[in-house]
Amino acid sequence: MRNKYTNVFSFILFIIFCLCSCTTSHIQPDISTPEQFYYSFLSVTKYTSKKKRQAAAEQLYRTACSKNREPLVFGSSVVFLYNADRSRPLKKVEIRGDLNGWFFNDTYPAIPLEQIPDTTFYISRPVKIDSAARIDYKVVIDGGTWLLDPGNPRISYGGFGPNSEFSMPEYKASLWTAPQKDVPQGTIIKNKRIHSDSLGYDVQYSVYLPAGYTSSRKYPVLFTTDGEEYSDQKLGNVPVTADNLIAAGRIEPVIIVFVDPRNPDRLEQNRREQEYACNTKYVSFLAGGLYPEIVSRYSVSVGPDKTGILGTSFGGINSAYTVLVRPDIFGLAAIQSPAIRYLTYDNSSLLSWYSTSPRAAVSKIWIDAGTVFDTSDESELFMELLKKKGYSNISYHEYPESHSWGSWKNRIPDILIYLFPAP
Repeated sequence: MRNKYTNVFSFILFIIFCLCSCTTSHIQPDISTPEQFYYSFLSVTKYTSKKKRQAAAEQLYRTACSKNREPLVFGSSVVFLYNADRSRPLKKVEIRGDLNGWFFNDTYPAIPLEQIPDTTFYISRPVKIDSAARIDYKVVIDGGTWLLDPGNPRISYGGFGPNSEFSMPEYKASLWTAPQKDVPQGTIIKNKRIHSDSLGYDVQYSVYLPAGYTSSRKYPVLFTTDGEEYSDQKLGNVPVTADNLIAAGRIEPVIIVFVDPRNPDRLEQNRREQEYACNTKYVSFLAGGLYPEIVSRYSVSVGPDKTGILGTSFGGINSAYTVLVRPDIFGLAAIQSPAIRYLTYDNSSLLSWYSTSPRAAVSKIWIDAGTVFDTSDESELFMELLKKKGYSNISYHEYPESHSWGSWKNRIPDILIYLFPAP
């Protein structure tokens, strides 16, 4: 009798073992949080079978992608994943981007991904970052192949093309930058050309006229450097943002002039670094050439408190320098991530210009900068210098982002509301 029951018990254990062997070839992941995804990925190593380990990892990866959770973001941490989709291991898989300043050296190392043994998957350790950050990045294979993250559909465009992006739980994207239904659209007059005597060559520009533009009304005007990027819907997207804010009654209708730094006859030749680095000749072109042209062609409200200049990076330097040199024309400055650390056109610096110059009669100054490998340190020094010189009309902002259009675009609504609030 004992042998009979023993045999029956052994048979039951055998059945349970077989069932467990069948069902555990696929992990039933806890998908309640990205953090549980991460620990589930780590747990695939418990399988001794290479086939089962690969299948479990594939199931988890598909689930993460279907839930739009790749990379895995939880709390103030992010974990990157990559499926090499090949049996042989790669020499190196890493993440480069905003988190290491896009540098390719040991001073600012990339984020390494380690292979999950006997699988095609690579995973990083949790990386701590600001819980309100937005980050651009790419996957780099064997030190030379830069890829968009194939598991992450979110894309942010920059001056050098698209990047993968992710945002942390407390990040807030502006709702004003996306096209909205039933919003009247302004008109863009593209690719006008003007000859500059001070620069000695032709400059190309485009003009945004707000919806309902009429010559019977006077409009404030905003000039933007890097105009071909500020007007691009994938980059600055200023026209769409202006349309939305005007329709909602948040800003007064405004004319916007997008000044293109590229040679209009050779668009691959970009003259921005020469033009924007505290170049008096360029300011002479803006104040003495382009501004009178715009006033003569369009219904402009004349006066420095109605005339603004907007720029980013080197263009941010130009905005600050322009209102210092010609406050009689430009009384509104918007300065995004100013590249203050770089020497300017005459081998001096923007800080030295402001230190040695009398306070200009500027109506408003906006400054924003990122804290992730951007210009927040020098921007804060510049802001403090402005205060010491007696400038009191400053709106200063820092964000846990980097030197990218994803950051700058999200600031455009606040800039327009600050410079041109609705009456």
